[in-house]
Amino acid sequence: MKNIIKNIILISIICTSMFNILIAKKIVLNNVYQKWMNEVHYIITKTERDVFYKLITNNERDIFIKAFWKHRDFTINTPENEYKDEHYKRLLYVKQKYGRGMKIGWQTDRGKVHIILGKPISIQRHSGFSTVKECEIWNYQLKPKAGIPPIFNIIFFDKTKTGEFTLYSPVNDGPQNLLLNYQGSPGNRNDTFNAYMKIKDYNSFLANTAISLIPGGESSTGQPSMSSEFLLRNIDQAPKKNVDDLYAKKFINYKGIVSVNYSINYIRNKSTSFIIRNDIGINFLHYFIKLNTLSLDQYDNKYYTKIEIYGNLKDLKGKNIYKFKKNYNISLNTQEFEEIEERTFAISDYFPIKPGKYKLSIMLKNTNSKEFTVYDTNIDVKHKNNMYMSKPILAYKIEKNTNERRMKSFMTKRGNLLLEPENIFTKKNNIYTFFQLYNISENLRKYGKILIAFKGDKSYSKKIVKNMRDYKSEEQNFLFKTNLSDFAIDYYKILISIIDKNGKTVLSKK
Repeated sequence: MKNIIKNIILISIICTSMFNILIAKKIVLNNVYQKWMNEVHYIITKTERDVFYKLITNNERDIFIKAFWKHRDFTINTPENEYKDEHYKRLLYVKQKYGRGMKIGWQTDRGKVHIILGKPISIQRHSGFSTVKECEIWNYQLKPKAGIPPIFNIIFFDKTKTGEFTLYSPVNDGPQNLLLNYQGSPGNRNDTFNAYMKIKDYNSFLANTAISLIPGGESSTGQPSMSSEFLLRNIDQAPKKNVDDLYAKKFINYKGIVSVNYSINYIRNKSTSFIIRNDIGINFLHYFIKLNTLSLDQYDNKYYTKIEIYGNLKDLKGKNIYKFKKNYNISLNTQEFEEIEERTFAISDYFPIKPGKYKLSIMLKNTNSKEFTVYDTNIDVKHKNNMYMSKPILAYKIEKNTNERRMKSFMTKRGNLLLEPENIFTKKNNIYTFFQLYNISENLRKYGKILIAFKGDKSYSKKIVKNMRDYKSEEQNFLFKTNLSDFAIDYYKILISIIDKNGKTVLSKK
């Protein structure tokens, strides 16, 4: 029994040691990369940080750092990366200005705010007085951002009287903490008001800023404004809010699949896919991939590139069911190029698929610009025997089939469906709602009804009711045209219901 316990303890120690080794391997970086992580401490997103710590080789880290700055370069047509250049100018400034003792410039509160917001318009300093602690008020006037007003102030004060300036919080610190030798509590309203009035006797601007960092937000009661706390929180988040860090997830997922030249150039897409069954019962998976951007090379008046597509359909056990590769050579004249700039670029196609559950992955590579994007989705193809309603497709236009023998993507007996993955429509559009019903009983065909309900987030709603018997008995394709001219501008949910003769809903899709 003692030997068994001894072995259990030994195994536990080994497992704990292995766990600690794995943790250490994840978080320990050499000096070069740890220095970089410190430099981007306030601007890197959680996703980017997590991905960076998962990288194994220095080559991967170098590529990631290149991608990190590339996705913050808002003027990609210039050779310089203005965002990166400005960031390192701020780092150098705070290193020289605020570094002292054991703390490096970027680790100080003033260094942090300067790195995030840049240089203030003005700084008002209060020092050498017997009333208030040494402090600074930084005034900012910036372009309005989410949660950050165009004009606001930030206070830093020598909280512990050691020469270390701390970021001031009206709610957590309160005017009491700005006063020398004041014993009041920040949570006590009377103490807060008395402290506010005492500071006001010394300097009214400092007193008002002590209760509201946003001018005009102070109250006559001298109580701290909660809007100041939201401001401080939003300043922390400001450099991360507009960063599209999806590239970081794709980098970790596909760094071993795409070459180095592609791995830093992930572009977003808006995509969708649907199952459409033909008249003889064969299911086809139709997909639509719309690129957010398409980079083209130019020669004379021609714009061109080559798109490579790699598709892979796997079952839930990871077994390859179907793989395909296609090439598209794109050549546009000036007019076509201008049109595609307005509408962006999309590729749609289809292939047959058997009933079952799958994982679909389609990768598009722009071989000229070395950009790539990926569409991943789960596919569920139902068996023929069950009564079923397909996933509805919303189209903005229906084109007649000019050649029914030649199948096209999103082609149905009712016409070719033209769609947008975002389902954005204008009041000038119609919405064509298309779906299929399989294995419907004769009773339901004869007495059933189809209800399509539009429900806006605000107030507008509309219902359309059709009799099932108005459609051919062998018809599995159902198409509804809805004019949008009387619709209010809004976000809408659409519910399609099949109702039997007793008023019971037997099938529905949103």
